[in-house]
Amino acid sequence: MGCNIGYEQDGRSDRFWRLILNIRKWNLHLFIGIPLTKKVKPFPFYFPIGIIGEENSTAILSQTRPLSSKRLIYKVGMLAQDKFELTKKAASEYIFGS
Repeated sequence: MGCNIGYEQDGRSDRFWRLILNIRKWNLHLFIGIPLTKKVKPFPFYFPIGIIGEENSTAILSQTRPLSSKRLIYKVGMLAQDKFELTKKAASEYIFGS
């Protein structure tokens, strides 16, 4: 995802790569993404989604935001449709309340 500022989540290594769950494509250049982490913390904005690639992943709902498609490096995998829908619902409830 690249080097970030403030309280945004940086990725690993010297390139700051981080897994992103693409939840909605807007056009060829923009999408809404949720950064993922391996850590599980007892906060309402951490939503466990299971194994992606070879690692256990948790969506950081508080970091959901529009991103440029230029940030995408390579595809790691696909999330099962039921988990994807649950994650989208959790993000919507966290952001908009309900």
